[in-house]
Amino acid sequence: MRDENNCVIENPPNIYKTLEKELKNEYKQVLYIIAFILGGYYKQRFFTYEETQLIMERVISICGLPSNYTREEIMNDVFLSGEEWNAFYPEGGIKGDCLAWGNRLNLPTPGEKYEIPRIISLGVEKFEEQNQENWLDLVKEYFIRIRAPYAEKTPQILQHAINESICNMINATSIEQGCMKVGLKNPGAIIAEMKGGGIISPSVHYGIFLRKPEVLSNSDEEGRLMKKFLEGAPIYQLNKALVTWFLVKETTRSPKTDWCFS
Repeated sequence: MRDENNCVIENPPNIYKTLEKELKNEYKQVLYIIAFILGGYYKQRFFTYEETQLIMERVISICGLPSNYTREEIMNDVFLSGEEWNAFYPEGGIKGDCLAWGNRLNLPTPGEKYEIPRIISLGVEKFEEQNQENWLDLVKEYFIRIRAPYAEKTPQILQHAINESICNMINATSIEQGCMKVGLKNPGAIIAEMKGGGIISPSVHYGIFLRKPEVLSNSDEEGRLMKKFLEGAPIYQLNKALVTWFLVKETTRSPKTDWCFS
């Protein structure tokens, strides 16, 4: 779907090159708009539908519209990509009493306000300073900034959770075990801060998917792996942008099974 025209906007935010590499199926116009959103609003972390429209018009004035595409479709693609990558999401519109990312109604309309998670804000800040860090180091920096006494130990905790994860999902038990390994006794507080920083989100819907009988009985090994993982619930989704865009050095990845989403 990538537009193959020669549209080039000089001096875009530094995050643009990473977006171009990772969002391979998006038009350049969408990539530029997302880059200018993140580069322009990472400090205040909030922006509006109308502010996004202004960015879009500036990009279109240089690049034009992709063939057979409307302005509304471009705006929808921008907000859907933000949601898919956990890079920004609607401030309101939460379904039910769970604050999971997947429970936010993403219906781009005038007057809507959007939020950039704190951890993504920090990552973009590092990009703009040309001081990019690996995502585990970003997590440590986040906890240092909120003056958490256990900040230095958070990469070890998360690395343990990743080692026990499935499909980029981690569970509460693996976080608790990671805390025990580094001598911490307050996993609940750490999980709460990770959710508040946009590092993880409750993953109710994915947990339901993994509980399907055909998943649990897929094979002896995969069924055992899934059952063990589900026993450690609650299940949390790692921020997709965080663990993909800010990968300076190789980090142990989640084991994949045939049941993981791409």
